[in-house]
Amino acid sequence: MLRTRKLEKQLNFQKILTKAYGPPEAKKIMMQMAVLASAESLHPVPLQPPERLHQLSGKRKGQFAVALGPKYRLILQTDHDPVPKRDYVSIDRKWVTAVIVVDI
Repeated sequence: MLRTRKLEKQLNFQKILTKAYGPPEAKKIMMQMAVLASAESLHPVPLQPPERLHQLSGKRKGQFAVALGPKYRLILQTDHDPVPKRDYVSIDRKWVTAVIVVDI
């Protein structure tokens, strides 16, 4: 699921994505979207580089980021109510089965 129509157009049309981010980054974005689509939860998404899934803090608390290279990150938000928590602070990636792509 995607948050905005602009993001939806970019991620659904490779030509628009390539124009917006350039060929190398567009390829990384498409590959990462395929990984996310095939995963049953966020648990199998690697925590180590190159993907480096990590939970964000500050004004993006409750969201995750997946590194796409030195310039870009794929920002994800859980699509659960209530959000599956491991403890009172962190989200349990094993039970996050639906995400919204918020930003790149």
